[in-house]
Amino acid sequence: MLVKKKLSRTARIFKFIILLVSAGFAAYFVYFSPIFRITGLEIVGDGASSSEVNAYLGDLIGSNIIFWRPNGATADLSKKLAHLEVRKDFLNRQIIVAISERDKLLIWCYVKTDSCFWVDKSGTIFDEAPKSNGSLIYVVEDATDIKPVIGNSALDQSLFSNLVRVLDILKALKLPVQAMNIDDAKFRELVVYLINGPKIVFGLSINPDFMETALSSLKNTTPVTEWKKIKLINLTVYGRAYTSF
Repeated sequence: MLVKKKLSRTARIFKFIILLVSAGFAAYFVYFSPIFRITGLEIVGDGASSSEVNAYLGDLIGSNIIFWRPNGATADLSKKLAHLEVRKDFLNRQIIVAISERDKLLIWCYVKTDSCFWVDKSGTIFDEAPKSNGSLIYVVEDATDIKPVIGNSALDQSLFSNLVRVLDILKALKLPVQAMNIDDAKFRELVVYLINGPKIVFGLSINPDFMETALSSLKNTTPVTEWKKIKLINLTVYGRAYTSF
């Protein structure tokens, strides 16, 4: 009886050793076998260069596709892009990156840091931008003490949504913009300088729905010569348009 127990115990130990060795061989095969080595990278969509993607993903070619993860240390593309999806194609041993870029609504320039950034329709700062002027691309000159950070909002969301509405009004009325400034955040005002026209101060903390009607009425009822003489249109009080010559 004692001999049988010893044999049974020896058999269990032997099975355990076999199982342990098999698991070791399996782990070694999975980790080191070329069958699981990444052979390529496929980028689907637009919005980032291959060098930026490679910096975000790291040196992936030859890595084990099961254990590989993006390093994300060099470039955080998720802040620059509207969409970023990384998936593994185990059958073809490839990493597929689907990306789409953010819409460039305007350029936001910070006077105190002498830097400019692209801002999308949600108000997110997402990439460096060239210094620009003119009416083709809207440029906001921000003289506040805010420090720009990619991925952050250029302005409080409620204020920015009103700013977008102001831009729509300027486009609808075909008012050529020379410059746009935010001088002090506490005033919550956007100052717009028109080409051959007045300076307009928009209140960003109030509903801008009345502004289009007010500006349209002024522009359409004022002769061109008189329009050029208007120095200021103040739209910082809801339902009121104050002018000065």
